[in-house]
Formats: sequence, C-alpha cells, structure tokens
Amino acid sequence: MKNRGISYIVSVRGRRDMFPGFIRNIKEYNEDFEIIFCCQDDNLLFRKGQLANLGYKKAKKDLISFINIDFRFLEFVPIVEEMNKIDAPVITFLYAAKVREGKDGKLLETTQRGKSQTPGGCQVFTRNQFERCGGHTNLIMGWGIDDVVVNYRVKQFSKFRYLPYCMGHVEHDKFVEYPRREYVKGRNTTVAMNPPSDPKFDSFMETIAEESGKTVLEDNVFEFKFRNIGVPDNFVEMKRYKEQLAMERDVLNLRN
Repeated sequence: MKNRGISYIVSVRGRRDMFPGFIRNIKEYNEDFEIIFCCQDDNLLFRKGQLANLGYKKAKKDLISFINIDFRFLEFVPIVEEMNKIDAPVITFLYAAKVREGKDGKLLETTQRGKSQTPGGCQVFTRNQFERCGGHTNLIMGWGIDDVVVNYRVKQFSKFRYLPYCMGHVEHDKFVEYPRREYVKGRNTTVAMNPPSDPKFDSFMETIAEESGKTVLEDNVFEFKFRNIGVPDNFVEMKRYKEQLAMERDVLNLRN
C-alpha cells in the first residue's frame, strides 16, 4: 500500500468553538495528516468554495479532503486503502447520524443512522483528480451548492465513490448568515450550472486573496486567514462574476 498522507481542508468563518472537537476527531482516526483551517476574514458572503481552493494551494499531502467543520468520523475509514484501489475521488460516508459532542470529545449519536448520499461533507481527491476537475468555481457567492458543482465537474471524467461507513453531523445552533437564503441559492445555481463554467477558465488557479494571518495551532494544524478573496482582472468569466457581486451587494444591504 502506498504511504499517502491526507490534508484535511476546512472552510470556515467563525465557529472557532468547534476547532478542538474537530482536531481531536481527526487525530483519533489518522496518523499521517495535516489540518488546514481556511478562515474568511471579512463580512462578505461566505466564500466556501474559494476558501477550499486557497486551502488546496497550502496543502502538502498526497490526498486532499474537503471536510465540513461540523462533520465527525464515528469509525475508522480506510481512506488511503480505498484510494489505492480505485482511480476515483471518494465521499467517505454512505450513512450519517446527528451527534452531540461532549467537552471530552465523546460523541453521542442522537438520531438513527440513515442513508445519506450528499455529494459533500467529506470529499477526498488525489491531487491529479482535483486539478483535473478544476476544483471549485469562483462564481458562488454564499454557500450551499459548491459540492454539487464539484460533483458535476468530476462527472466529466469519473464519479465519486461512496464508502460504506457512517459519519456524524454535530448538532449546533442554526447558522444564519444572510437573509433570503433561497434567493442567494437560486442565483448561485443559475450562475454555476446554466451552463456550468468551464474548469479550464474558472478553477482553483483563478482564486486569489490577501493572506491576513497564519497561526500554527499545534503540530500539523494550521489556521490561515484570508480577505479580499476574488479573481484576477483577466478572469474569463468576469461578466458573470460581476453579476454575482451585484447580487451580493443587494443581499448585504438587506442585512444592514
């Protein structure tokens, strides 16, 4: 078996109270790993996908996992072994359960385990697979369908394989980032999927930002802060990008 480490990339804004439990969980089930928290350091709509792209540029390991801050492993998932068997990206769980996280890190399942085929939550790629699909689009303002768009891009050459394991989704207060979320989600869907943006011109390579801070939280655990997240002036999809920025301004004005 190849000795392949995993870079866990987490897009966040706030939610620092969830860092300790997340770190404990990754350390319990992994040996060769790093954790990269990509934190948005402004008050604009959450750039979840673009933060993931920025995290990829910081990652050092052979395998890349994009994982939500509120997801937890409930059992050992042989990610490296599975990735060595097939030439396809994976989603690490086919089943999910709500969990409550104690201060000691112990997880209590509060719902029955059920089948879950979301295209997100915890995706794992080789570097070649991620670069081949282009990574995350730069046209999403807010969050909600980033994983769907990546899934669409992967389908151009492969498909995600769901591993037959269960992960936990930590119960937490509802995260309300902006008003009229359905409006934002609809706009994102229209821009990103009609038609889908060409990964050759709208990829992780086009994501740029100002790095406003870096903290080493512990061995192999890093927190990067980013602001002024955007695209270069010669971005091919600049017209649609500016339309999304206009939508964002409207939503932020409603917030204020």
